[in-house]
Amino acid sequence: MFRVAVTISELPQTEANERFFQVCTIYLFETMGGEYFQQLSELMGTVSEERSEKMQTIADMLRQEGREKGREEGLEKGMEKGREELLWKQISKKFPKASKKYFERLKTLTIEKLDALGLELIDMKNEEELKKHLM
Repeated sequence: MFRVAVTISELPQTEANERFFQVCTIYLFETMGGEYFQQLSELMGTVSEERSEKMQTIADMLRQEGREKGREEGLEKGMEKGREELLWKQISKKFPKASKKYFERLKTLTIEKLDALGLELIDMKNEEELKKHLM
């Protein structure tokens, strides 16, 4: 690792080398794991404080992007689960004897299909029509 740090620190600070450094840092961050990346960053600090700080800045940006992506994915998953549960409540109210297996099937539908089913549910007359959509 020390050799990597020295080699990187010795690169002339041209625009192309800075882009290369950023790409390498992103690659190392995503492949090394947090502990090893931190060790490399600290090691880099012994040969180039400036490069070490840039590595940390890039790592902080990547962590922030990861947190934001995780929040978005969590929100989407929560909305999907909420749709499933609301649709099941509507089905249960309209067809009180509806089988619980329909709820399990709801969990496998995409958001688009859940929305379409929710709209079609309004016009359904019997459980047979529901069954056609879920089985």
